[in-house]
Amino acid sequence: VPLTAAAHDGRALYVVGWRGTFLRCDARGEACQPCGCAHEGDFFDVTVAPEGVTAVGMRGVTARLREDRCEVRAGDGGNALYGVARGAAGLVAVGDHGLIRAEVGGVWRDRVTARATALFAVWGRGPERVYAVGARGVALRSEDRGGTWVPLPTPGDHHLVAVRGAGERTLVALSGGITALRSDDRGDHWSEVALGTERAGVGLWALSPAELVAVGARGNIARSEDQGRSWRAV
Repeated sequence: VPLTAAAHDGRALYVVGWRGTFLRCDARGEACQPCGCAHEGDFFDVTVAPEGVTAVGMRGVTARLREDRCEVRAGDGGNALYGVARGAAGLVAVGDHGLIRAEVGGVWRDRVTARATALFAVWGRGPERVYAVGARGVALRSEDRGGTWVPLPTPGDHHLVAVRGAGERTLVALSGGITALRSDDRGDHWSEVALGTERAGVGLWALSPAELVAVGARGNIARSEDQGRSWRAV
């Protein structure tokens, strides 16, 4: 079964994937057990937050794990949710047709951006700022916890599939190919950087303010130790 995303809380690693896969593993990712989420559709992303470990996926479904209890909520049956991140006031999820879904006080509320294209990933920094990226080079920034969104200019027409911060002002986004986009001014300007691998990068993690790891669907791994300025294959 393809696995699509992972998140950790310092004690355990949580992994999600196709066909309702939702696993809880030890901190090293070795001993894994199903979380008991009764869902047969695909999960695309997972995050750890005070509300619980939350996964999102096909047809807008959300699954939340608290201790040993998993609660699955059906979506609207239409738009998939591809990314989820922790914001200051709750969780923010993104998906098909520019859909942004924010949870405040346990209630999910929908917002569709003016650019009605798929959004593939979302990442939050600090108490207010959240970033989302998606198809055809779309990048968005919110300064008010996901309430309103401003489009950011990106070079080319890449499908941006992942985004992470590196340091206070630096952002890195994967293009879905063999390059990454990098910004030193919170997304106002971007430059293109080679990943140093012949295969596409689809997942991105920040290990520290300077270290980033990009992974691909065919097992390729690229690493940066200078906030995404340069990359090398691992």
